[in-house]
Amino acid sequence: MKKTKLLLTTFVAVLTFFGCSNDGDSAVWLADLSNPFLGQWESKIPSMDNARMVSEYKTDGTFTCGFPDIPGYEGPFNGGYLVADNVMVSYLSFEGAAGYTFKVVNNDTINVTEIESVNGDGSFVLGNTAPFTRVAGSTVNRENKPFELSHPFLGKWNFTMQNMPVPEYGQGNFDIVTNYDVKANGTLAYDFKVSASGGDVLMTETAETPYVIFNNDGSYVLVVYEAGEGFETGTITPVDNNTILLTEEGGTPVPLTRIP
Repeated sequence: MKKTKLLLTTFVAVLTFFGCSNDGDSAVWLADLSNPFLGQWESKIPSMDNARMVSEYKTDGTFTCGFPDIPGYEGPFNGGYLVADNVMVSYLSFEGAAGYTFKVVNNDTINVTEIESVNGDGSFVLGNTAPFTRVAGSTVNRENKPFELSHPFLGKWNFTMQNMPVPEYGQGNFDIVTNYDVKANGTLAYDFKVSASGGDVLMTETAETPYVIFNNDGSYVLVVYEAGEGFETGTITPVDNNTILLTEEGGTPVPLTRIP
């Protein structure tokens, strides 16, 4: 009898433990989503005297925002954004690129903190924090939906520079080949190779990074984020169906050709 009672007690304890654990894990389901921002949110912006901003984020990497209490700024203003781990980077034509860290507080609140700068070791200098709260009555997304980007530059691209002096790699001339794979899921993969002209490979690098391309009234803006490096912007200028010019911020345009 005692043995039966002990087994029953143990069984109930196990059920209670796992039941509580599951409830706790699923209680804040928003934290389990790769992109918790999907949907409509409102916040008060510290840098604008706590003006109320209402935003809507979509799976195609775009969002809209507006300030309903400020005449002339009701919006909607269109932008692009990406999400990587606990970092969100947004782009607006009147603001440029801005980075934020975020933490899900509950299923209706996300604390969003400005990234003021990135240190040499990859850590962030953080600024103001503003809670994003879900707009009352708006659609709630509980699915882990991936990004589904749509733009003219999806696919594979190549940049090749041959027999050119590159002082940072030493004396002599070099060949540089970079291949890009621009994916609809919001990731950009690349492999980079430097060789002595007609000779041995000196350096290779491969990586995959989140990105978004925002169509700013016909001018395409590329925003990428790399952990430990921060976020960068550039512009894409189509030349023809198989050639584009990629210009990093403050840089020189480089031609990329589409890989069939």
